[in-house]
Amino acid sequence: PGEPILGSFESVSVSLVDGASSSVGKKKQTPNKPLHSLGSASHRSSPNGAGSSVYAKGQRLKIETHSRNLPPIHLPLLGECQRENCALAVATLEVLSDMLDFEPEFKKGLESVAWGARFEILDPSPPTILDGAHNPSAARALAQTLKEAYPGHQVGFILGFLDDKDTVEFLREIKPLATRAWAIPIDAARGATAEQVVAHATVAGIDAIPETNIGAWTTARQWATAEPDRLVCIAGSLHLKQILQEAGCISPKE
Repeated sequence: PGEPILGSFESVSVSLVDGASSSVGKKKQTPNKPLHSLGSASHRSSPNGAGSSVYAKGQRLKIETHSRNLPPIHLPLLGECQRENCALAVATLEVLSDMLDFEPEFKKGLESVAWGARFEILDPSPPTILDGAHNPSAARALAQTLKEAYPGHQVGFILGFLDDKDTVEFLREIKPLATRAWAIPIDAARGATAEQVVAHATVAGIDAIPETNIGAWTTARQWATAEPDRLVCIAGSLHLKQILQEAGCISPKE
């Protein structure tokens, strides 16, 4: 009792400086309505991400609240879902700053944030993205970010899952974007085999090929390099980053 609750009465407006305007918690909110009305933005990237897309370097945002008009902020995290997270973080800090009487360093904090395996660009050419999405709602957000960041691109997915996840529904969410797919095993407790992933993909309507970790990495990147406007997306589990590091596909620092 007496503690603040962040909800539909808070207002944080987030605009893409070089793209379409979007907001979380519009200034004229109807009480008790959810704060998620972000618009999409279109960002162009050169073929195969040559030089990397401007968007892949992050999002340049303008953020306004009831009491603050922040300078343009470069958010390293990508996608609509991260704009929502950014708005929630700003709203939370505003409440805490009033309670604890301090001035948050919004720009410094937001521009230095790092979150591995969250639409992480491992390589700009060919574009190779690692995302730890492992449930249907996260798959939906991943698909939206792929369409926003790389419009018109063909996507080759490298997929690995734990066997207690809703794999079929996850795969149904990304099916419209899946031009190619390779299934890899996760050698861990509850890890699914490549063959199990292929079976789930078949149910979801995706034609996936079972591969070793190194084989999928090599084949997918060769496929992406062969034609313009192709990219590789690795998804299905947060375990995949460590697996690819141990296989020598990506360095431990990535």
